[in-house]
Amino acid sequence: MTVNSKNIFLLFFSLFTSTSGFAIDAGKSSEAQQIITKSESHVVNKAPDKIFTGNAAFSRFPVLPSSGSVAPAIVTFEAGAYTNWHIHPHGQYLIVTGGEGRTQEWGQPIQTLGKGDVVWCPPGVKHWHGASTHSAMTHIAISPVATDGKKVTWLEKVDLPTERKKNTTAPSADAEVKLTKKQLALISIAAFTAIGDIEKLKPTLTHGLESGLTVNEIKEVFAHQYAYVGFPRALNAMLTFRSLLDTREKQGIKDVPGPTPGQLPDDTNYYQLGNQTLSRLTNRPLAGC
Repeated sequence: MTVNSKNIFLLFFSLFTSTSGFAIDAGKSSEAQQIITKSESHVVNKAPDKIFTGNAAFSRFPVLPSSGSVAPAIVTFEAGAYTNWHIHPHGQYLIVTGGEGRTQEWGQPIQTLGKGDVVWCPPGVKHWHGASTHSAMTHIAISPVATDGKKVTWLEKVDLPTERKKNTTAPSADAEVKLTKKQLALISIAAFTAIGDIEKLKPTLTHGLESGLTVNEIKEVFAHQYAYVGFPRALNAMLTFRSLLDTREKQGIKDVPGPTPGQLPDDTNYYQLGNQTLSRLTNRPLAGC
């Protein structure tokens, strides 16, 4: 749902004119005056480390008078920042106004939030929210003011899988990475396919086969590349490879075909499989996997 100024106005209006305890006293309407708070007058406060992880800041809006007052605030999270687990005794609305965020209920998977998303967290639900790992996030928080003395219950810090422990097995930036002959050959084949240099690709293909690459391993390079370098270049490379194989077969050279790709079951969850593969390749767990 896209939230524009009209939608935000309607949301605020419905909060203050509903019959759920937020109705404005009509008898005092003639005495009411608009209060405009300029953006530059907002007091920016650093979020306390006791209940936040990472850098976050908030600016409180004026409390809106009604039979049940509502306290709005705007909160900005830098990338990777998020709250502790907590509970709102009277619930809370969140309106994401910028960036990408995430939220999670206790026992439920992490949900991604984008600009325009609105979250209603019912009373008593244990949850946390904040920015994504790669993007800052700003949201407006609208919370009823407690008249019974009950305030937000702040709980333990969130123990996300990716932040539970640092990866000590990944090589450092200065570590020497050694590639096998087959891996080096694949890089050359992919490079000459990408730039469309068929003349240099021919000897590179021969070198790849002699380095131990199978026919299907080389074909897989072209299959993966066509989406990035264009179908014509991938097709030209495949035709060049086929011509090379025919020539080598006439010369009595028997190249190893290699295993063919298998067929995944019909009920395969490709999104979950992709996350698991990415986690394995990067050697780090992914949140929500």
